[in-house]
Amino acid sequence: MRFDSMKIVHIPRRFALDHWGGTESVLLSYCDHLTRLGQSQKIFTSRALQSDPVTQLKGVEIRRFDYFYPYFGLSPTKKDLLDRKGGNLFSWSLAWALAWEPGLNLIHLHTGKRLGGLARWVARLRGIPYVVSLHGGVYDVPSAEADSWTEPTQGHFEWGKALGWLVGSRRVLDDAALVLCLGRKEQQLLQQKHPHTRIEVFPNGVDAEVFATGQRDHWRNLCRLAPQDRLLLCVGRIDPQKNQEFALRLLEQLPAHYHLLLLGSATNQECLQRLQRLSQELGIEQRVHGWRASSGQELVDAYHGCDLFLLPSLHEPFGIVVLEAWAAGRPVLASAVGGLCDLISEGETGWLYPSGQLEEARRKVLALEDQPELVAAVEARCRQLCQQKYAWSALAQKLIELYREVLHAHSGR
Repeated sequence: MRFDSMKIVHIPRRFALDHWGGTESVLLSYCDHLTRLGQSQKIFTSRALQSDPVTQLKGVEIRRFDYFYPYFGLSPTKKDLLDRKGGNLFSWSLAWALAWEPGLNLIHLHTGKRLGGLARWVARLRGIPYVVSLHGGVYDVPSAEADSWTEPTQGHFEWGKALGWLVGSRRVLDDAALVLCLGRKEQQLLQQKHPHTRIEVFPNGVDAEVFATGQRDHWRNLCRLAPQDRLLLCVGRIDPQKNQEFALRLLEQLPAHYHLLLLGSATNQECLQRLQRLSQELGIEQRVHGWRASSGQELVDAYHGCDLFLLPSLHEPFGIVVLEAWAAGRPVLASAVGGLCDLISEGETGWLYPSGQLEEARRKVLALEDQPELVAAVEARCRQLCQQKYAWSALAQKLIELYREVLHAHSGR
């Protein structure tokens, strides 16, 4: 069989337009470019943070289904926290729709746990393969970060273990036809735990042309910056994992002509309030701007308006925002954690500092201000990388080839 045209259903845990994140960006790019290459795409997800049952985005149909968390006594506040980050939900209606979706060739999971188990269960019933993309990592994750995913459920009796057993939630990675991860360390750890599963490193991509052109003055005018002022940009959801606290403490150690633009949705309101208080305590509130989510041309303009992109995350499986900064021709300084160590080569495609090392980060920020020729060379190199290695068009073609390999292997069993 040739499998020239395939029908694929993608399953993320949630897909909410007002709570956009890296997984949503990557998944929509997958679907957009796969559709251009003649593949039929749909997204099945939960109604977490967006209740519209059916919507369309870039020609891709998105269907949302009722769901629940199998714990006794969860308050609406705690359910909202789980919706925003890490919630291990269950949806019979999604499973039913997946089971009866006509002409389905393959399921592509962008989540795991119970929802992943449901997809595994349906795939086995239908006799079709499924692929798993690990956007957030599984084993190469700090324990504190992993604990934060289940924190809202602490003290509540879990009655969903039987559901997980029924659909085989613990066997999602073992029974997958292919697992795609973002970094070499994650791949090594996965292969140790799941020696019989095919595991590939598959990077995220970027629409380089989208970020290539922007208005440098847009945000600089909004922030009322003088021509000599330097603007650091930090893009990411407001969350302890993204470590915006480090960015604030770094700014406090920099000269007064440095400013910081923070952009991202607040998945953790307590974290947002704590950061705003800290900026006041450090006396830098007049030099910190943004404090909100941004998308579209406004986000592109933010990259073009900054002098240095800062990514201080405590954990980062890949860092798609690095590609966005590269595509906009901006230098990157990031913490040496997770997939960032694979993505960034010191002095070649950006700069790294040991996580939490404030003085080392400060030293590099000031040094880069005095090395414009080096920075320009790195910017040019990174723009070229985005157009060649990380272009979504090329990655989508590679993904189709992987799908076909999976389907051919499955049909020959």
